[in-house]
Amino acid sequence: MKSIIWHILRICVTILLFVLLFRPDLLGIRHVFFPVDLRELWQEIKGLSTSRLIPWMILALLIKAVGMGLTILRWHLLLMGQGIRLPNKHLISAFLEGRFIGTFMPSTVGLDGYRAWYVAHVMAKTLESITVILVEKVTGFFALSILVLVTFPGDHQLSHPLVARRNAEIGGTICTRWRENQSNYQESC
Repeated sequence: MKSIIWHILRICVTILLFVLLFRPDLLGIRHVFFPVDLRELWQEIKGLSTSRLIPWMILALLIKAVGMGLTILRWHLLLMGQGIRLPNKHLISAFLEGRFIGTFMPSTVGLDGYRAWYVAHVMAKTLESITVILVEKVTGFFALSILVLVTFPGDHQLSHPLVARRNAEIGGTICTRWRENQSNYQESC
């Protein structure tokens, strides 16, 4: 029963999001979101030049595929760090299934939740599976924070010697810690 209610709730949220995008006036918020006229959208799509669209679409698909591949590789390395070894076929399958489920859920709840469940289900290592996802989230947060620090707005600020020194220290610390972790990992194998 709980599962049925959860699925109905997800469907309702998805429908609500589509209504917000295409018909916000039905919810009384016409001036907050600009409605998208489906006929105008279709005319825009029909007017696209295939000779210009196809190369950009191929490039976008390649970039997306590389990004997904790197995400799977990161997940694989973190799983190995927890002593979990899964064939690449299983990792790719679980990742793509999680992506599909995540399409209908907010943020990355579907993808992360499914990957954690899959590893816990297949390998019977729930704690390790959840730990890998949490470590992924924390490292992603730190990586984003470092990118914000390095690309802080204002060219004059980046060229300042103290900012350059801080960025070099952060980079050096990251490289040093990574090398130490690599050494420790190799010793444990």
